[in-house]
Amino acid sequence: MENKKGNGIFLGVIGVATLIVAIIGATFAYFSASTNSANNAISVNSTQLSLGYSDDTSKLKTNLIPATDEIAKFGATNTEHIASKGACIDDNGNEVCGVYDFFVGNPSGTTAQKIYANITVVTNSFNNLYFTILDETGEVVIPATSFKFESDSTNTDSAGTKQNANKTVTYTQKEDKAVLELKALEQTLLASPTEVAAGDKNDASKYTLKESGTDKNFRKYKVIIWIRESGGDQTDADAGQAFSAGINITTEGSGTGVTGVIAAAQA
Repeated sequence: MENKKGNGIFLGVIGVATLIVAIIGATFAYFSASTNSANNAISVNSTQLSLGYSDDTSKLKTNLIPATDEIAKFGATNTEHIASKGACIDDNGNEVCGVYDFFVGNPSGTTAQKIYANITVVTNSFNNLYFTILDETGEVVIPATSFKFESDSTNTDSAGTKQNANKTVTYTQKEDKAVLELKALEQTLLASPTEVAAGDKNDASKYTLKESGTDKNFRKYKVIIWIRESGGDQTDADAGQAFSAGINITTEGSGTGVTGVIAAAQA
């Protein structure tokens, strides 16, 4: 009898152990399924930025004589005088200034761009050659400023950069060339109303105007250049001299380019 009881206990233990194994095994007996996207389901592309530029060199002059700032601006902008005498021609037929008009525009139909501008002086042997820049409304955005790196009323910072008193132009010297950074031309160009036609992207004068407040999708600027009258003999300083320069427009000024802005997220 005792053996039978012992067998019963043993069989009972085996039954419990079997039940435990069955329960543990059941925890691994589950169903599974999976699915996945196409290999290229997640895909983005960046925009391609560009700028349009066009200019008019027909009113630049090669036989300048000294003139006051007032005479130079009048000769370059007064429509009645220009119709009568021609741009930058005084009453005696002398050339008193030169004018360079340029357009810069944003051909993108979606992306606004912050632009920066500078003038790189390649050649300048004048001592008293000055320039001013007006926008398409006639407003002065760069006041009368000397092209000569060493002159003008400037302050020099610790890095050797010179800035004129009105702080709209900064002078730096790079590879024997004077670079004038035009602070007042740092502004936003709006996206164009519609995507500019491929054949017109390089000619900003053909863009359709879009305005929002003071911002536009293209701007026109007038650079007036003249020999400033010094009141004395300027033969050695300014006769028979030469000047050449180029304007560079970029969206990468100060190391920054186009980046997303949402005011509410930054508040």
